[in-house]
Amino acid sequence: MSAGKVEMPDPGKMHLAGHVLRALLESNVRAGARVPRGCIAVCAGQMGLTLVGDGQRLLLEAGVSPEARAVVSGSLDAFTDVALGRGMVLPVLTGRLRLAGNPLALLAWLPLLRVRGASR
Repeated sequence: MSAGKVEMPDPGKMHLAGHVLRALLESNVRAGARVPRGCIAVCAGQMGLTLVGDGQRLLLEAGVSPEARAVVSGSLDAFTDVALGRGMVLPVLTGRLRLAGNPLALLAWLPLLRVRGASR
């Protein structure tokens, strides 16, 4: 992986949600967002993917890794709301987003998953 870059080892096998998320992650990393260390998984509808960060680089893989410290799952609409800065607490409380594993592990990733400049 190149420093400061979001890598996708096999783009041809990645689903649409992964490609959309990659564009958002790349934009935020270029804008100076910190890349966390660790591994989390995101399941948008039936599309699962794993994010692995080492503090400088970010790897995006199709599927949910058993190494993920936390998994957040929900509809594409719920993830769009989070990305647009509408908050994560209400979707979790209403069940639109579900958390598994260590939810605190997700907090470090939240700045990377929001569109910069989106209203809150």
